[in-house]
Amino acid sequence: MANALGRPIWVPHQGQDEARRAQLTHLGLGDDPITGKGLLPFHTDGDRGEYKTRYLILYCLEASEDNQGGETLIASTENIAGILPADIYQILTQHDATTRFRLDAEGHFKSLTYRVYVPESASLMAYFPYPKSETPHWATIFSGFSAASSRDILTNMEEVLTKRSFCAHHWRKHDLLIIDNEKSIHARQPLTHGYRHVVRVICR
Repeated sequence: MANALGRPIWVPHQGQDEARRAQLTHLGLGDDPITGKGLLPFHTDGDRGEYKTRYLILYCLEASEDNQGGETLIASTENIAGILPADIYQILTQHDATTRFRLDAEGHFKSLTYRVYVPESASLMAYFPYPKSETPHWATIFSGFSAASSRDILTNMEEVLTKRSFCAHHWRKHDLLIIDNEKSIHARQPLTHGYRHVVRVICR
């Protein structure tokens, strides 16, 4: 599957017939989390089922000389058991998390429940919180924890991961970036000036 950032994608609404799909565009949401160019917090793509994602391939078709912001941020999640505080690691491996995604401006949502870290496969899947000043496109809550406590858990986890291994890629024309979705988390800074057009290919 490939899609261009800034162009429409098609996503089924929860509870609707599979044939009925809603078109999500940058214009439709103001800043759709996939096709937009605003802030996108750290996350891993897909799920562990039909939409399991191994690699992301990003290629910059165009970028203005004066473009500012819009960096892709990457942090490693390898050896997570050895770097996270014991209490956070226990929560990741013993409590399910549910992420609620906002699909469109009309208030359609979908939910995904999953175990954040599976030691047997060393597989991390997480959707980290938006800043409190931003309108969230998703929110994650751990079973048995409040929304505020879940935010604290993820914020502390993100801080540990980004302190250990972190890079920020500023896009220029013809740049190619390959991200291992099973061994890292990634994010997007808002594009504050100029333009860039990045194509994404998902490898499952």
